[in-house]
Amino acid sequence: MISGLAVAGAAAGLATLVAVRVRANRATVRFDDGHSARATVSSTGDVQVACACGSPDCEHVQAAAVVAAARVPRAGNALWHTLRGSLDDLLRRRTREQAETTAEVGQRVFETEGLTVTPEAASPRRSTA
Repeated sequence: MISGLAVAGAAAGLATLVAVRVRANRATVRFDDGHSARATVSSTGDVQVACACGSPDCEHVQAAAVVAAARVPRAGNALWHTLRGSLDDLLRRRTREQAETTAEVGQRVFETEGLTVTPEAASPRRSTA
C-alpha cells in the first residue's frame, strides 16, 4: 500500500465499476453490487473517500480514489494522461486485467503526485443504491 492506496482492493473495485460522475473536485462512483462511493480531491492532494457501506477499507473506497485521481484534475503529466486513458478503456470494456492495469497506474500517479487517500465513514443517511 502506497499513499493509502491498496492496489489489489482498487483492482477488485474497478472490476465492478458501473458509472462515474464528476463535478468540480468530487467523483461519485457506482458499482454493480449496488454500492456507491464518493471521492473528494482537496487542493493539498488529499483524496477523502467514503463508501455508502460505511467501511473505511472496502474495495469501493480504493476504486473511487483511483477514479478521482484520473478524472478530477483538468490537466496533468503524461502519467496522469495514461491513468485517464486506462480508466476510459476500463469503462468501455470491463475486464479483470484492465482493472488491474488501471489500479497499478493509479498507484503510480498517487506516488508521483503526492496524493494520499483518507477513508471516511459514510454518513448513515447515504443509501447503498
